[in-house]
Amino acid sequence: MSFSQFRNIAGIDHQIDFNEYFEYTRQKYPNIDKQTVYRIAKEKFAFIDRDKNNKIDYKEFVDAQKRKYYHPVNNEKLHFKFNKVEQRVGDKVLYHNR
Repeated sequence: MSFSQFRNIAGIDHQIDFNEYFEYTRQKYPNIDKQTVYRIAKEKFAFIDRDKNNKIDYKEFVDAQKRKYYHPVNNEKLHFKFNKVEQRVGDKVLYHNR
């Protein structure tokens, strides 16, 4: 998510709540079922919302971007969180690139 996307999603209050983030995630993954998109949004939102106030402010957004790109120790876990989408189909688990 870029700065301009953050501004557009956050709106006038300059913060992203879960409903706004869920809608952004739903639009990002239009071919995945709503339940899976909800789970993805919930996991990513929890990762970004460091102060756990159920809002993502710009500082948390920047912090998440730094953790995503600049901490090689966490890169594998973060790469999965940000670039892979898991979808369960029956007893199979499918992974899609973002």
